[in-house]
Amino acid sequence: DLRGVVCNIEMPPGVLLDRQLARLSGVDLTTIRYRKLSVQHGERIDTAMNTLEELVDRLAFVRPPFDLANIAAAADDFDAGLIVLDYIQRITPPGLHGDKRGSVDATMNHLRAFADAGTAVIVLSAVGRSKDAKGRSSYHGDPVDEEPCKACGKNPCECVCEKCNLSPCECVKEPPKPCKVCGKRPCECERGPCPVCNQNPCECPKRQMLKIQLADGKARLIQHTMATSFWHPDGTPMSAQQFVTALYGNFPEFFKDEAELRTLWSAPETRAKLLEGLAEKGFGEEQMTEMQRIIDAEKSDLFDVLGFVAFALAPLTREERAARAKLQIQTQFDDKQQAFLDFVLAQYVKVGIRQLDQSNVTPLIKLKYNDSLSDAIADLGPAEQIRNTFTGFQKYLY
Repeated sequence: DLRGVVCNIEMPPGVLLDRQLARLSGVDLTTIRYRKLSVQHGERIDTAMNTLEELVDRLAFVRPPFDLANIAAAADDFDAGLIVLDYIQRITPPGLHGDKRGSVDATMNHLRAFADAGTAVIVLSAVGRSKDAKGRSSYHGDPVDEEPCKACGKNPCECVCEKCNLSPCECVKEPPKPCKVCGKRPCECERGPCPVCNQNPCECPKRQMLKIQLADGKARLIQHTMATSFWHPDGTPMSAQQFVTALYGNFPEFFKDEAELRTLWSAPETRAKLLEGLAEKGFGEEQMTEMQRIIDAEKSDLFDVLGFVAFALAPLTREERAARAKLQIQTQFDDKQQAFLDFVLAQYVKVGIRQLDQSNVTPLIKLKYNDSLSDAIADLGPAEQIRNTFTGFQKYLY
């Protein structure tokens, strides 16, 4: 009998099976999804369940990550003769590709190889679907950009809920509780004075934002400041706007696109050379740290300053980057390595990017293992392996 593997990006297995149960039984999907079944549904549900039960041993679902390597491994493990992919634009092929079209072309080339090997492949594609101005899925209307999930870095989000173990989460949402003091929702308690200006309502001056238009046609918003924190290489002062424009103009000497920036920043050695080169051009670490402040990225990485100025990328906090990296670390390193890298990430979140410098490996090991290098070697392997672990995981941050 034919065995099949299903990779559905937008719906977890539970939702798909609920839909099939509704289709086979004729019972309303909402009734099934929220488990509001009664005795009158029993016979139809039993008949539908019996039909699905015949397929259970021959059907498997792919869990994240939704890339071709994971899909191929799942199909091999399950001895599948059929692979169903829904939908193709969200499935990642191996390697780097210039745009969505190149990515889809590469994916199709790999799928033809599956078919040539005797595995049937059914591919579904979202044709022209976007979200309208109200956020609704549609085949009409102007598309709007959506930010990737801050934890897993994917759009749509592929995080698995810790409670229901589904993606997206299907936990029953409890309504917000009323305020414990006034008993109202939303709270109607009288607010105290602002802790900064001591006025009620607050009279603190609103932050002024400065809009900078760069050569790529995209605007950058930064805090307007009258204080001089930036200086030309000849020692004369420059405004924040002049600094951003000059920094943007120098980037082509160091990297040609976003992918190259991520690659350079992901390795301690090339990251140090990049920072050194920028400093020689007058963009030192002190000024870059000031840039973090005026783009509201003080809890972010210096990478976010470069990404914001060069490509208008929205900054992520170090905590968000660490959370994303942990998802990859769990699948790439053993338990003891994970414990060490969790410690390193905690220092990175607390202190900053300098905690990831190559020169910081030994101090971090001593701090983690209470100055016992022998314990570290017993857990993590010889010195070269420890260095490889320390440098190798950093690509998952970026």
